[in-house]
Amino acid sequence: MTGCSTTAMAGNDCFSIVTYNLHGLNNGRCGLIDLCNNPLINVIAIQEHWLSDNNVHLLNNIHPEFAGFGISSMSRRLQSEVYCGRPYGGVGFLWRKTLGNRIKTSNKAESGRCLAIELQLDSSVKVNLITAYFPCYNASVTYNVDLDECLSFIEDVIGDGCPAVILGDMNFQCDASNKGYRQCYNVLSNYGIFHCDDFLCNGICNTYHNYSLNQSSFIDHVFVSDSIRHSIINAELHDTGFFNLSDHIPVVYSFNWSVSAQVLLSPEPHSKKYYSWRWDKSDLNYYYQCTDQLLRAVHMPSLCDCKFGCINISHLHSINQYYENIVAALHHAASTAICQVPCNSLKPYWTDELDNLKSDSIFWHNLWTQAGRPSSGVLHRIRLSCKAKYKLAIRAAYANFENKLSEELSVHFMKKNIPDFWKTWNSKFKKNVCKRVNLDGCTNDEETANKFAAHFNNVFCKSSDDTSAYDDYLRKRSECLLDMDNPQCSYECIDKINVEVIEQSLKRLKFGKAAGPDDLCAENVHYAHPALIVHLKQLFKLILIHGFVPNSFGVGLSVPLVKDKAGNINNMDNYRAITLSPIISKLFEIVLLHICDDVLDTDALQFGFKDKIGCADAILL
Repeated sequence: MTGCSTTAMAGNDCFSIVTYNLHGLNNGRCGLIDLCNNPLINVIAIQEHWLSDNNVHLLNNIHPEFAGFGISSMSRRLQSEVYCGRPYGGVGFLWRKTLGNRIKTSNKAESGRCLAIELQLDSSVKVNLITAYFPCYNASVTYNVDLDECLSFIEDVIGDGCPAVILGDMNFQCDASNKGYRQCYNVLSNYGIFHCDDFLCNGICNTYHNYSLNQSSFIDHVFVSDSIRHSIINAELHDTGFFNLSDHIPVVYSFNWSVSAQVLLSPEPHSKKYYSWRWDKSDLNYYYQCTDQLLRAVHMPSLCDCKFGCINISHLHSINQYYENIVAALHHAASTAICQVPCNSLKPYWTDELDNLKSDSIFWHNLWTQAGRPSSGVLHRIRLSCKAKYKLAIRAAYANFENKLSEELSVHFMKKNIPDFWKTWNSKFKKNVCKRVNLDGCTNDEETANKFAAHFNNVFCKSSDDTSAYDDYLRKRSECLLDMDNPQCSYECIDKINVEVIEQSLKRLKFGKAAGPDDLCAENVHYAHPALIVHLKQLFKLILIHGFVPNSFGVGLSVPLVKDKAGNINNMDNYRAITLSPIISKLFEIVLLHICDDVLDTDALQFGFKDKIGCADAILL
């Protein structure tokens, strides 16, 4: 933290509360996460998150260690009219999950300008915490009405006699010449509640900066009951610089309060980070060279002279080992040449230009900080210019991304390209499940995974359990093996597997898909050296000759997906599973379909699981 403070931080009895006007959740998200990462921060009061009732739940997903609750200021307007323009208003609270047994939500204002929670200290004293976003001052009657509505809400909360902390964006300076402050003072002083600006740099500082208008003011305040005023041990501005894209600076107040954290019986472990390959940010030529070098070192077993249907154990072991060596070579090459980033860490509209602007903003902010944070001069102007360019570029990139999606929707609709239309639609409008899931009392990821495994095992139909169908399959397979003159089952079929067939099958693999349990995707195969195709040709021939696939072909990663997002997400019957398979096994299936295409006939009335045919075609019948 940076800024001026009056006293030193206390020990374990230090309880820190922050007020922060986000100027929109997207603008303030980085600054909000920075506050959550600070272990000394306990509660954060936020204003102007600009969320509606439909997405205010996003406050609960800002940080894994914080719970969130908020209300929207747009509820009334959205219920009465179709609103056009940027969103506005809204207040909320974030608090550490370990304080869940100490905090209780109490009242909320219908206007969406005020929200109250109740904090219980170890001394059994209850403190009302109120976040407020007062209207901007003007000489109209509407201002007086809106401010009176906020003050009336505050009076209802503090009427229980408990001490209170009121914090937020008041949109006025605590000056007797200001009409809004006088109106607020006349009400709160009756309850022994006064502002604490003198704790913050002796009241001489600015919490709001509008660089485009070149205006600054002190409008974010904290009002505290006299009975707990002596508990204030520290007050400071938390200026994170380039991380804070809001035009307000967070204000931190620390109190000498003892609040015991909740002891969780089964504490949540830190979620494991999953990484994805970034092929668009890597040197593909280097990957090509790495695969060339590593695949040359893979020994190719010469087992193609075996009799068709060979079941020699050592041969089967060699096939297993051969496959594992190919996978290891591809994975080692990717780990060496391809960069990885955490999944969902990059925004879809992000560009190299934004990276450069961000670097410039960070550089000049650090330089400005080292120079003592001057409030004027060339260095100050360059820092503001870089930050403004960065913010404007982000907005423009996001707007261009949204417009591009809208254009894609129109094009797909006009061309009657139904699958791509819905893919684009879902990428823009699909509703993500953000609520916390609790399945049958599971307390950690391992228990949840075991529950899903048991559930999917019960609904899974194992074909080998049908003994009559299984015996019939074995009989027909034996007859086919004996009939060596049949080109569909003899070496003539195996000879169809060549480099050309594998290259054609490679082109049918789709990019951008999730990796399987081997952590390989289509790009790993597509961008590899052609030596891989030679190895795959040999591997697939060995598989067909021996009637044996590598053990890893039978390993998949099952991912539960919600069927109805508006339904009960805590019910396992509301989930279906998809399985991510090894990429080489997918390629082998495509090769098999290619060489057996002439004997695989489907009915003309079948519309599912066929290329370029779907539900839309069946409707026309």
